[in-house]
Amino acid sequence: PQGGALRMSHTSNFNPLGGTYLAETRNYLSPIDDSNWGGIPTSGMVSWLKADSLDLADGAAVTSWKDSSSNDFEFTQGTTSSQPDFVTSDSDYNNKPLVHFDGDDALATTFDSDLNPNNFTVFVVATVDADDGNYHGVIQNTNGNTGWLLYARMSGSANYWQWRTGTGSGTTIISAGSDTVVPNTPSIVTMKMAGSDGAGGGSTTQTLYVNGASAATSSAVFTKKTATSATPILGDVGSFELTGQMAEVIIYSSALSDTDRQQVEGYLSEKYGIASASTWKSSNPYQTDTNGDTRGNVIDKKVTYMIRPVRMMDKQHIEMFRSNLNLDPLAPQYGSN
Repeated sequence: PQGGALRMSHTSNFNPLGGTYLAETRNYLSPIDDSNWGGIPTSGMVSWLKADSLDLADGAAVTSWKDSSSNDFEFTQGTTSSQPDFVTSDSDYNNKPLVHFDGDDALATTFDSDLNPNNFTVFVVATVDADDGNYHGVIQNTNGNTGWLLYARMSGSANYWQWRTGTGSGTTIISAGSDTVVPNTPSIVTMKMAGSDGAGGGSTTQTLYVNGASAATSSAVFTKKTATSATPILGDVGSFELTGQMAEVIIYSSALSDTDRQQVEGYLSEKYGIASASTWKSSNPYQTDTNGDTRGNVIDKKVTYMIRPVRMMDKQHIEMFRSNLNLDPLAPQYGSN
């Protein structure tokens, strides 16, 4: 429940001070569908591109990569020679699918303000094919000195992820440590923008994470992109194009809490077999892997679960946990779960 409050049809059966209750859900016609129960956070999710949502043959050209979030963004490429290829399975990605860019490919979508919020958290699973000494443009969402972009910088001796953000009058460069980019070994790259007003003001904290660990920070101001003529692009940043692989991109329109960030990183870690400082936990007992949108229950028509509200708020709302208790990792309510 968002904010710890659960909405009911009526709360007359609850003690005003809380208690322990067993709630029963029944479906008389077929087993209860548990799809989307226990997956990654969806509140504030702007875009979710995942290669395993593409229904293509191995080696097929990717003309369109459709968003799996509720916003239905679509990244496309109409020029045949600039279309990346679909790979149905790659052992480096835990035998999961990916999209391969050959150094002359790109996918783009039209400008949308939802893709350009004041604050955001972006997750990318990608890497390069080889240590060729070049910059590799992974994502571009800039116009002049506004917006942000992601490079994989392969310098030969100190290969690293580099996140650049616009201040309005200049560019902030945020670089991870040496050898954070390893050819043919995917990384989970997380970019979190917090405290910005999107117009070069606010008390901003920008944090770059690699595989769940903080790699670099900046307190520079941020100015978001507002030019409708500039489109978000995958696999191409100006003259620097990606020769490498991309499996998943998730964008949220807020600076996620550490708990939510670690949940997403943990999901990506387990899905693609990437060692990470973050672990994934599901509240769904039927779920045996990270595919939270896949049905797990095919037997039970009745599910009984426990509710422990801490108090009744009004005739339609109960509070499920106290916010001052979900910050302590040792507390049973840690993570508001």
